[in-house]
Amino acid sequence: MTSFVLHHLSLAQKDKVIEQVSHLLKTNGIFVLIDIVCKEEEDKEHFVNRYLENMRQNWTALSSQDMSIMENHISTYDFPETQTTLYQLAQKHNFVRFECLYKDTPEAAQFLCLTFQ
Repeated sequence: MTSFVLHHLSLAQKDKVIEQVSHLLKTNGIFVLIDIVCKEEEDKEHFVNRYLENMRQNWTALSSQDMSIMENHISTYDFPETQTTLYQLAQKHNFVRFECLYKDTPEAAQFLCLTFQ
């Protein structure tokens, strides 16, 4: 299982992690991936703008200084992929089932289940 980690990696690094996970799992093993994802038609800039707007509206308990830190982090260090891209990486490394078990309200985070053959 990985939770809110892969989006900090480049696409090549995500590919390598999924490859390594596939080598660790037994047949019918399950890899749980919880992370932020872009909508299919979104690039990083549009994702970040949408995500930050949601934060500004809903994360009201944060101070302005904390919000600024979060905005900087997301703008600088987040590299989300689309669900399709994650699925393609999973297929490449012999995962045979790819299922989204949960999407959050702003459709930014998903709980994905990948089954290894």
